Amino acid sequence: MATKELNTPIHVLTPLGLAEAHFFIEAGKDGVEWGCFQKDTGEFWIWPNREIRLQRSVTEYRDFNTPIAIHDPIRYQRIEEHKKRIANAKARPKEDT
Repeated sequence: MATKELNTPIHVLTPLGLAEAHFFIEAGKDGVEWGCFQKDTGEFWIWPNREIRLQRSVTEYRDFNTPIAIHDPIRYQRIEEHKKRIANAKARPKEDT
């Protein structure tokens, strides 16, 4: 398993939204994984290659996004629960300190 840091981050679309891929992980026969920082939350996630797409970029002639299919139902459920927690946290009014 080899990890390589990307000299320039790649803008990608993940199941949790837009992110920047900073690491490329060769996982042997399991394929490729990407270490990404989510733009909305700043969280670091490792995504398998089949679950991310290049971000839309008209200047790069990528004006489309193909859908992301998550084949593991348990992983899909956890991602959906995480999305709800993030949405709830954003909807809460901020307390004055």
